[in-house]
Amino acid sequence: MSRRRLEGRRVLQFAYTVVVQAPFEMPVTVNYARKYARDHSIKAPAVIKIKRVSGVVDSYFLGHKGMFSLDYAELHWMTFPSLRQIVDTVGRKQLFDDLREGDLSHNEESYNASYAFI
Repeated sequence: MSRRRLEGRRVLQFAYTVVVQAPFEMPVTVNYARKYARDHSIKAPAVIKIKRVSGVVDSYFLGHKGMFSLDYAELHWMTFPSLRQIVDTVGRKQLFDDLREGDLSHNEESYNASYAFI
């Protein structure tokens, strides 16, 4: 796992997180996540995890500009002002100093960027 993704995971741990059980099986859960955020007045930054009836969990990041896949937010956390603010508040040293280069692979996981903004 890349250092950048590990950093993103650390930062996202400080975002508000909610896990929601989907009321019925649905092929696409992002619309349900958007509706849940709107109906419950959830503000960015937030992580919304939708647990399907089948047990699969779909994870999304609610930023100020919209809903993103959690994978994209982990990799590109530095492009979200609300996540950079978390780093400024908590402190870069406290968040990232214990990440050692020897524990990390330099091979980035592949992903399709067209699915980043959902």
